[in-house]
Amino acid sequence: MLVDILTASILVLTINVIPCVHSFGHSYVIKKDWLSGALSREFSVYDKTEKVLKYRIESRFAFRHNNKIVAYPSKQVLGKLNGRWSLRGYVGDISFLDQSTNRWIDGNITEISNWRMREFMINWNGTNINLKGQVDLLPKQFYEKGRGELLAQYKIRSASRLWAARYDMDIFSIKYPESLYLLGLAVEELRSSPPKG
Repeated sequence: MLVDILTASILVLTINVIPCVHSFGHSYVIKKDWLSGALSREFSVYDKTEKVLKYRIESRFAFRHNNKIVAYPSKQVLGKLNGRWSLRGYVGDISFLDQSTNRWIDGNITEISNWRMREFMINWNGTNINLKGQVDLLPKQFYEKGRGELLAQYKIRSASRLWAARYDMDIFSIKYPESLYLLGLAVEELRSSPPKG
């Protein structure tokens, strides 16, 4: 009898707790601007209904890749990226606003791809985060290096390959700023796609 009560209690606890563990999650639709530049592309980031603009990934004219993440409707800049010249693949400096302290925290993003997989290492605030993707059809995924936890992922919509690209992004963790994942997408998209709208 005690075993049955214990089993029932564990079952009820599991049913109530598991949805809470996965209850955080933001889903976004990211639309590449039709007239995006060749060096620094721009995107609009919408909620999953595609009606509410949440962020813009913007750029300015320059000879190096650059982007900034602007939150809407406040128009507050939350993240910045500046590419650097490198003979070994993509390298960029990143900075994200810590809204609790109003301080910018710097880091970098480096391409470490090989013939099998496109991969980037994001070093930020003492942590290394991998952005990995094998082929264009599969999701690109963010993991904290040395851990198996999936932090976020995005995938291009297959119908958008002929027109301006659209991506579906799911963020599963609040451990890092959302702008980190958005700048990761901007870098990976630049390195993997020809300069079309």
